[in-house]
Amino acid sequence: LRNVVRGMPARQAALQVAHLASDYRRRSQWDLAEATFIELIDQYPNEPVAAEAMLWLLHLWSSSEMAWHRSRDVQMTAHVQQTSRFLINGRIQRLLDAAQKEQSDPLKTARASTADPLADLELVQPTPSQDAQNWQAETHSYWRRQAIQMGQVIRQRLPEVYPAPAVTWPLASAIRREGHARVSENLYRKHVSADPNDEVGLRASAELWVTQPVDEMPPHLGYCTWATVRPHLDGVLGDECWLEAREILLARGDSSSEQSVSDPIIENRAAYPSVMLSHDDQFLYIAATLPRHPASQQSRRNSPPAIQFEGRTHDADLAGFDRLKISLDTDRDYSTAYEIEIDERGLVRESCWEDSTWNPQMWVHVDSEPTRWRIEMAIPFTELGPVAPQRETAWAVSVTRTIPGIEWQAWPPSAVDNHQESKGLVQFR
Repeated sequence: LRNVVRGMPARQAALQVAHLASDYRRRSQWDLAEATFIELIDQYPNEPVAAEAMLWLLHLWSSSEMAWHRSRDVQMTAHVQQTSRFLINGRIQRLLDAAQKEQSDPLKTARASTADPLADLELVQPTPSQDAQNWQAETHSYWRRQAIQMGQVIRQRLPEVYPAPAVTWPLASAIRREGHARVSENLYRKHVSADPNDEVGLRASAELWVTQPVDEMPPHLGYCTWATVRPHLDGVLGDECWLEAREILLARGDSSSEQSVSDPIIENRAAYPSVMLSHDDQFLYIAATLPRHPASQQSRRNSPPAIQFEGRTHDADLAGFDRLKISLDTDRDYSTAYEIEIDERGLVRESCWEDSTWNPQMWVHVDSEPTRWRIEMAIPFTELGPVAPQRETAWAVSVTRTIPGIEWQAWPPSAVDNHQESKGLVQFR
């Protein structure tokens, strides 16, 4: 790689390396993308594309969804892992050492790091000996520690970017999952606001509520209730688990009102699109009831879409059809998530963050009528992580419905903007 860019101006060389890394990303070659972005930051730390590379690596390494996706079907010897980790650890440590020596604006850096909870956190140690029987958990922890170290690099090199939610959320999530809840909470407290319209402040307060649920509940809080008996996936939604589940109501994308789940004031709930979640120790169950928009009822009455029960494929083309997208952020880093999209024909499209090669095993049934359509599905927890969530565990979740040419509906309402940060909390019961 260095031979390819030798003699180029720094800006041009950095762009060339970034282009190569982006190509690896498109091909889902994560190890190569990771190594190329590290090379970019190491050789051209002051170029704008290096800042983008730092953020991308932070998001990649902090993501439990990507960690599970990358490691689930990989077999790797302890020796190979130790060698790879040693090399990457050394590169990142050199980046951090160089950043600490190069302070282009010492006053700005001092202001950004004053009273910073991360300043006294030393989590990334030399790579420990690898237990071949437990390499997966060790690998996930290693990636989280790399994310924390990248956060330290960003704090030194990009002090004006470091306080931003795009850094805080994934960094706090990685620190929390490494067992340092107090440090994570201190990061959230820096964003708490008394302004009820400040979404960043509301999200920080919601994260603090998860650890200490004594204050006012978050404005967008749903529940995933326990299923004593598994539902029969027929789209009827008459099973016991759905009778006991709590509905999550979707609002129109242009709605200026905020839904209060704790005290809903809704006269005709049946007219609202809704989603319900349930679970047992093996499966996550999702159900949705989606009334058709009046503008589409006549067309569906004359020519209803054919539901496809057999021959379904992953990553179908859903354009032009009424569809529902469910985003599951299992580690609440508000940067990466599993996304499952289902249309009125029963076809699906899935991705893990920016990787469409994530093709989980799941069961989907769609029931369609001229006035409404329903979804009932089950996905094994083994497709989403190494263990099933325990009681009181919270995920960050958003649900978005697209009615082509008519409107969007979402929970929370801000999710229509399709930002990973726009999510509510779903707590497992």
